[in-house]
Amino acid sequence: MARPPGARACPPEKPLGPRPAGAPPGAGGGRRRPAAGARRRGALKDGALFQVLRETAEQTARGEGTCVGMPLPGVSLRVIEAVDEIVPTMKEARVLEAGQVGELVVQGPSVTRAYDRLAEADAKSKIADGSLYWHRMGDLGRVDADGRIWFYGRMVERVLTGEGPLYTDCCEAIFNQHPKVYRSALVDLGGGRPGIIVEPESDAYPRNKSDRVVFEGELLGLAWRTAMTSHIEQFRFEKSFPVDVRHNAKIHRLSLAKKHAAK
Repeated sequence: MARPPGARACPPEKPLGPRPAGAPPGAGGGRRRPAAGARRRGALKDGALFQVLRETAEQTARGEGTCVGMPLPGVSLRVIEAVDEIVPTMKEARVLEAGQVGELVVQGPSVTRAYDRLAEADAKSKIADGSLYWHRMGDLGRVDADGRIWFYGRMVERVLTGEGPLYTDCCEAIFNQHPKVYRSALVDLGGGRPGIIVEPESDAYPRNKSDRVVFEGELLGLAWRTAMTSHIEQFRFEKSFPVDVRHNAKIHRLSLAKKHAAK
């Protein structure tokens, strides 16, 4: 996620790997991976840390998005209906109420009127509002009744199914809780058919068909526990995800979708 300018809090990573018997979720060794649904780092003050970890972690684990804090003074944030078309002015945008999921747009001192000689990018990402401009983040989320921002995923990576849209951050949080899952990726396998691609822990990749069937059954069991993921039935495995070369947390979900849609 490109964090909204001025957003205060970002959840940290947590260790998760093979857990000792009887240890609570999140304990254990192995590679470090983000907390369920969390992909961002940032400096945290004590109050923000308490808010994110103690008050919101359970909601994140239930697939309700990741709390990334509140805008700083001077930064305005709104949630508008998520549409793929150009939105020239705020008069043409439908601003959503608290709790509704849509695209995050921001306005403030750090928001520029235009990019440098990129007219097409300007049209897709800038919304005029009188003498001011709002910037379309390309991120989906909501604002709760307390004014906190909840990140749901990138707009281009949402999966539009017959039952409604599915969001990467929310769905992946469900499957990332499996002790053998290092990380997962929600993708469109074609025609709005959702699938979960799993990068297992280094010692947990299925060695044969039998291992794969057992692993898939466990993932299906996780899917059935939550209404949001209950119709996800396709699971695939990758030994290593394609990621942004600048940091290892940003998964190239569209590349994974293209690869697995052909199977």
